[in-house]
Parts: sequence; C-alpha cells; structure tokens
Amino acid sequence: MKRRIFSYDEVNKVFVEIHRGIKWWVKTVLIGFLCSIALAVLYYMVYSKVYNTREEIALEADNARVEQEIASLEKRLGMLDSTLSWLQYRDRNIYRTIFHAEPPAMVSIERELFEQSDIDTGKIDRLIERSTFWVKQLETRASMIDIYIKSVESEFDQLGSDVLYIPSIVPVEGFSVNQVGASFGSKVNPFLQKIVNHNGIDLLSSSGTKVLAAATGVVESVATSTKGDGNVLAINHLNGYKTRYCHLEKVLVHRGQRVQKGDVVAIVGNSGVSLVPHLHYEVMYCNKYVDPINYFFAQLTPRNFRQVMSISYNAGQSLD
Repeated sequence: MKRRIFSYDEVNKVFVEIHRGIKWWVKTVLIGFLCSIALAVLYYMVYSKVYNTREEIALEADNARVEQEIASLEKRLGMLDSTLSWLQYRDRNIYRTIFHAEPPAMVSIERELFEQSDIDTGKIDRLIERSTFWVKQLETRASMIDIYIKSVESEFDQLGSDVLYIPSIVPVEGFSVNQVGASFGSKVNPFLQKIVNHNGIDLLSSSGTKVLAAATGVVESVATSTKGDGNVLAINHLNGYKTRYCHLEKVLVHRGQRVQKGDVVAIVGNSGVSLVPHLHYEVMYCNKYVDPINYFFAQLTPRNFRQVMSISYNAGQSLD
C-alpha cells in the first residue's frame, strides 16, 4: 500500500497531499550520498590523526632507529676525526723530537657532516652514496698514514742503538697521570709569588719514590744543596741531550758513571726550595731547554699523553 504524505495549509485550514516527483528523490539521494562521503572523509581524518596503522607505527620506529644510528655514526666520526688529528699532532712532534726535521706532509681531508635531511628514508640512496664517499676518503687517509709510518720506521731503523740515548720515558717509577704538575713555560712561583720561566715539568711523587734514567748516558754531575734546586743529578746522553733531576732526597750514582735507560739513579725528595716532595725534571738539547712532555712518547698511550698535556699546561703554579 502506497504511503500518502500530507501537509497542513495554514491559510486555507486544510490538509493538502504532497506529491513527490523524481527530482525530489534524486535530490534526496544525492544529498544523502554527499553527506555519507563527508562523514567518511571526516572519520578518516580523525582516525588517521588519533590512530596509526601497524605499517605507520613500524615505519616511525624504523625512522627513529635510522635517526639514532646516524646520530651515533656522526658522533663516532667526530671522535675518530679528533683522535686522528691528535695522533697526527703528537706523531709530528715526536718526529721532530727524534729526527730534528719537519715530518713529511700529510693529506688533509675536510669532512662534511651528514645533513639532517639525509635521514629521510626517501634519500637513502644519497646517504649510501655519501657514506661510500667517506669510506673511500678514510681509506685514502689510512693509506697515506701507512706510508708515513713506514717512512718513520725507516728513519728509526737508521738510528739503530742511538734511540737508547734519546730521553723517551717518564723518569719516576710507577708513574700515573694524576702525578703531573706544572709544565714547561711561564708559571707562578709559589715562593716569589710572580710569574717565572719554568724550565721543566713537576712530577708529584712521595719521598722515597725511585727516579729512573730517562735514557742511556753518563752522569755529568751530582750536586747537593739546601737551596735552589736542592740535590741535583745531571746526565749527559752524548748526543746533544742532557737531563736534570732536581729536589732529590738521595743520589744513587756518581760522576762519570755510565747508566742505562730505566736504571734507578736517585730517590725523590723535597730538598732545596720545594713546596712538596716531587721531581722537577728537565730536558736540554744542544744546551737549550725543551719541553719534557714531548719526550714521553715511549711510555704514554695517546689518551694518557693528551691528559698529561692538558693537566700540566693548565697548572698555573709550579712547585719550586
């Protein structure tokens, strides 16, 4: 039975039957269809903002991992660059110390940083390309360092037994980094309370610590005093090098005696004008004072060498 629809005519006060044609039905269906589409779009937008699909969650996790890996790689590359630069600096100083000549030039490689945009997974090809580029650059650098090391080894071999006469160890037994005091250079004298030239390095050690010969040589002089540098031992290494050991408690060798590198030659003390027990150690080459730290290369690791330099150079006051 067909359903009839009426509307009330307020003017004539009667009910009038409403006849709906095809246009009304088409319009109604179209409006319903458009409303359904609008609701579907609205639902999708809300759902996509609030909820992530499993694929999206997995992709976000992958992106986070990639970002962490690249940040870690960047940090490691920075540390590698810093370490390589420091090793080059130290090795070039050692080369000058041993051979008294400028070391061969090294290839310098400027490294660009990874850009944040490279983390985008859409640019993975560029990331791979740049990584490959830097691997090749590091291989080139490694090759040049290998050539450099071989040249140093060749020069070193030519020296033969002469290397025993180069002061290359820290001259106190059981040395550790925290024993380092003021370095070579201008320092505040604790007694004069003014800046003076400090010709050696202070090595903090308790009284009774054994003092070692830094290289093979002949005892040039032994002096005892209650003033100045106190009890002093000087060794001539017969190749232009001399070493002095000051503020000693006791000297165990005599003038003219031949000593070998590492021999116990004295005992640490606090003689002379000294703030606390320590060894004031000096190195001279051709009668000119040089920085003793540059002659610790045979004993210190690169890390310890850097720590020794940092501590000693930042110590503003000497102990004598």
